[in-house]
Amino acid sequence: MDRKFIRECINVVAHGGNSASVLVVSTDEDRQSFNSEVFRFSDIEVPPAQIFQIDDWISSMWASPAGTYFLAGVLGDCFTNLSGSFARQSATTNRLFRIWGLHDQAVYAVGANGTCIRFNGATWQPMSEGLSGHLYAISGRQEDDLVCAGDGGFVATYDGARWQQIELPTNAAFRAVHMIAREDLYLCGLDGACYRLRGGQLISIDAGGHDFYAIEDFQGETYFASAASGVFKIKDDRLVLVKDKAKGYSLSASEKFLWSCGLEQTARFDGTSWRKVDFN
Repeated sequence: MDRKFIRECINVVAHGGNSASVLVVSTDEDRQSFNSEVFRFSDIEVPPAQIFQIDDWISSMWASPAGTYFLAGVLGDCFTNLSGSFARQSATTNRLFRIWGLHDQAVYAVGANGTCIRFNGATWQPMSEGLSGHLYAISGRQEDDLVCAGDGGFVATYDGARWQQIELPTNAAFRAVHMIAREDLYLCGLDGACYRLRGGQLISIDAGGHDFYAIEDFQGETYFASAASGVFKIKDDRLVLVKDKAKGYSLSASEKFLWSCGLEQTARFDGTSWRKVDFN
């Protein structure tokens, strides 16, 4: 009997104009075989072009302002087309869950057992001292102003020299962190975990018990994404539903559009209406 494969959109990255790229991962029901592909849309109304494919489990994707792609593999390898074509790079022996960066010489990946590594334009270097637990999110404004988050309510900030954990009165399983300004950030995760951490004060946001995986700014508002429940935005101290059928493991915005992806779907919002594409 033929094996059934499940196809999921894991990451989306908005580019300039109407363009975006989507990481799509296919796996069998037993999660023994994996195939990962990156597709690039010139516009959501035009079928996307496949630009990368590998029989491996890619967990996360980021593209730099210069247009360079960086991919993190669950088993610790990373991939980039910095030299022109995609190449595999041995980065760590630990699992990687999220990759993100500032530019081609400052790319970060986080993962299991407090792992954080940095790509400096040539090699991957460890920068895990002071971190612990499984880390699923990293963000920041500049190289001496970073934040990461993960399981057990773990949050830490980086000042250019070292990581410093912020002790919080929660054991939330964080899956996304979004820095607004220095000492001001949003955190969200599983089972309705949603907070604003401002000046050391943790402010609870009513998220209705949903699981959230991504946070992004678009046209002056902040959006939160749930793969099962849709895309929300913050209003006062609560999240309000914007689109229940827009699935969200990932959000990314350009000046013109907010892109989301999750499960088999990629969608685009122009501030008024939504359009979607299914990968099935």
